[in-house]
Amino acid sequence: MEPVYSVSEAVSNPPLSEREMIVQVKTHADKQAMQIGNPIKFKSGHYYAAEGGVKLGFHNEEILTSLGFNRDDMRRLRDAGVIGG
Repeated sequence: MEPVYSVSEAVSNPPLSEREMIVQVKTHADKQAMQIGNPIKFKSGHYYAAEGGVKLGFHNEEILTSLGFNRDDMRRLRDAGVIGG
């Protein structure tokens, strides 16, 4: 039997903290966010993402184009407040 931890207890628990499984990264808004670190550890050093992703909606045009939307469709969606950008 093992205890059931809260998220804050789990990330400070030795199996995760000693293996650096939770790391701080910078977001697109220049803030800090926690993210899961790479479970594979290399002798030459650790690898994890230097940034925490892109701004919400960054890929809207690419995704909507792949779904068959054209620029006019996307403009109408923006004007209606359905998508950002």
